[in-house]
Amino acid sequence: MKLEDFCADRFDARTYLTKPFPIGNYLVASNGHWMAFIPTLVDCESDDIPAQPRKVISELISMNESVEFTPIPAFETPSPETCTTCKGDGNSETKLCHECDGDCYVSAENQYSTYNNLECKSCDGKGYITTTETDVDCEKCSGKGTAYSTKNPIDIDGLSMNPNYLVRVANLPNVKISINTDRCIMLFKSDSLSGCVMGMAS
Repeated sequence: MKLEDFCADRFDARTYLTKPFPIGNYLVASNGHWMAFIPTLVDCESDDIPAQPRKVISELISMNESVEFTPIPAFETPSPETCTTCKGDGNSETKLCHECDGDCYVSAENQYSTYNNLECKSCDGKGYITTTETDVDCEKCSGKGTAYSTKNPIDIDGLSMNPNYLVRVANLPNVKISINTDRCIMLFKSDSLSGCVMGMAS
């Protein structure tokens, strides 16, 4: 896996999560549900990261440096289901809405009045549209056409985990984990890549 695999998609409102960013001596990537980081040779901070997320990320990095890691225990993987994003096609691509150009709102007028800030009906006010009419591999299922349902979490030492994240972390080389049920988080370390995955509410 690449660090970029942990980033939020390019339409996330938290634009600072759409690409890796520096925090201290680390390059970090996250989508808010999982995070990974690798050490860098320089100490650098990004001005794009708001104070509260920066504090939380720094705390998680410190936690990862101070805990004991153990091999990931065996777990039973649920059967994958048809991907809800690509509808099983394996291909999907998210693009700016052609009607509102990503603004989420449109204007309309008739011979009597002009109406501004109407929620765009083409994208339901999201600003983007996901289509399967593309050759691009679906990000959610990595082009497989199937994904794990979050209705079937996997229990790891008392922590409920999203199988889509857990399985990918479990497949990292030489991965070890540390569970913190108080923070509802699983820390992991795999060679030079470290990170964490948020647990799911029970």
